[in-house]
Amino acid sequence: MIIKKIGKIIGGQDGAVCGTELFRFDTKGKCTVFDLSELDHNEEKILSPKSVFFLDKLDLVTPHSNAVFFGTEYYDVTDTYPILYTNVYNNYSASNDKRMGMLLAYRLQKINVGYKTTLLQIIKIGFTEDIVWKSNEKEHGVRPYGNFVAENGLLFAFVMRNEENGTRFFKFKLPSVRDGEASQDGVAQLVLEKTDILEYFDLPYFRFVQGATMHNGKIYSTEGFTGDTLNQPAIRVIDTKTKTEVYYNIMKQGYPDEAEMIDHLDDKCLYSDINGNLYACDFD
Repeated sequence: MIIKKIGKIIGGQDGAVCGTELFRFDTKGKCTVFDLSELDHNEEKILSPKSVFFLDKLDLVTPHSNAVFFGTEYYDVTDTYPILYTNVYNNYSASNDKRMGMLLAYRLQKINVGYKTTLLQIIKIGFTEDIVWKSNEKEHGVRPYGNFVAENGLLFAFVMRNEENGTRFFKFKLPSVRDGEASQDGVAQLVLEKTDILEYFDLPYFRFVQGATMHNGKIYSTEGFTGDTLNQPAIRVIDTKTKTEVYYNIMKQGYPDEAEMIDHLDDKCLYSDINGNLYACDFD
């Protein structure tokens, strides 16, 4: 694997690329937009923010945005962007299981020189109390983790359970954004139950999953942040057809900062650490 620093953006959690625009989120629903067409792959480029906006209904639910992606469905044929998805992850109250294993779907619109979002749907995992979903971490107690990625109408949710049992991947059909039961807050809600699972598989334990994306049938997942021997920044590439993975320790290549965002610009994989350093990755 070859990693090359190509730019600098703002720090944060995960983000998603649509066209040549990069939407990078923090843990409180704020998004900063960058124009990736300004990149020069021959030298490092400091990218200036193109715009800033906040996600809709943050008083109702605030996503951690650990995993952000665009679907393929458009809310309206006139929309510029497909549906935007992000997850709650660990922005939850231990006494409120309604926030566990949740994926949020937004309509994203370009308004004049800015952006507007509308929260359309909340997708919940209906079996978060089951041990196959929970993470049995000694330090934090039993708590759920849920990263989500999607491609070609398929939704993958994955969760690190514990070191003995590893990381489990669940495959579902990605619901239409128009599915679900209407709620009093105007947001449709939909629950994915065990009967909705198309298949699942296990891989070795992931340590502190960070950003994730899916491209050509493979899930690209970042992890790690402390830099100690058990929690080093890394990228895993998971082939969902063969149910195998390749593990790349990026700390050993000289990149010790917490790995966060990962996505693709065309077929080029990009990742950014928590400080906003932007890298191009070549896995060949």
